[in-house]
Amino acid sequence: MNQDLVLQNLKRFDELLNKQSSNLLETIFNEPVEITIDDTKPFDIENVRALVGQHALRVDIMIPKKNNGFIYLAKDSLLPELSEYLKTRGKNSPQVPDSMQLLLDVAEQISMIKKQCFEEVGNIQVEFNSPGILEWAGNIDKNFNESFVSVYRIKIGKQSTFSFLRILPPVILTSYFEQITHEDNDMSAQAENFEEFSDSTVNVDAQQSIDFIHDLELLVSVELGRISMPLKDMLALGPGSIVELNKFAGEPVEVYVNNKKFAEGEVVVIDQNFAVRITSLITKQERFASLNG
Repeated sequence: MNQDLVLQNLKRFDELLNKQSSNLLETIFNEPVEITIDDTKPFDIENVRALVGQHALRVDIMIPKKNNGFIYLAKDSLLPELSEYLKTRGKNSPQVPDSMQLLLDVAEQISMIKKQCFEEVGNIQVEFNSPGILEWAGNIDKNFNESFVSVYRIKIGKQSTFSFLRILPPVILTSYFEQITHEDNDMSAQAENFEEFSDSTVNVDAQQSIDFIHDLELLVSVELGRISMPLKDMLALGPGSIVELNKFAGEPVEVYVNNKKFAEGEVVVIDQNFAVRITSLITKQERFASLNG
């Protein structure tokens, strides 16, 4: 593996990836987002354990053609409820934590950004599987041998900076980042005149960098109310049964986007169809509370 070439191409890829990922997160949380990479170096298990501990959250975004892909590790204290759920395989939890769905949604959208970055940086077509989340127990698997580890740091608004690791196995590095060719690899250098860009051009580019997420499909659902009941009571339900919900008549209904609460509203009727009129959006504080599980 040509390590210098791989790191050079990886740096270009990461610069574009971080820029577009920041734009995505800023759109989601309505707060400034800063993503930086401290270092990229060969995998060392002791350094990894020193950064994330003996147990950590692991997110895999795999490329099916290679049966391998991007592996992320983060301290389990970042999302303790999710970590506990994974350790016990859900035995102590009545339902999947909200933080797990949030993490899956973000990882899914980051995968789409990665796909676009591969196309822009190297004109490479890459498809990703749906992301997977599991508990890492500090062990070394075959994907880690001769891998490269990058240390990411993210700051959202005024929240504390948190970090995580990205592990790229050698099969991904050689199959994709070693194959990228561009003019910078030419040893000859020529002077070039660059046109000056106006502020309007910069604004257009900034807008275009997030335009590609506008067509993302999101699941929007409206919750009138909810209730828990024993299995025997549920099996006894039939036509004409009445299920009493935990809300009073006239209370606002809750609007969810990808299973995350987004707003509250009131039920209205438009042309004989039910609809919801938005009355309030959740606050920024509530957005970050959901991020922490």
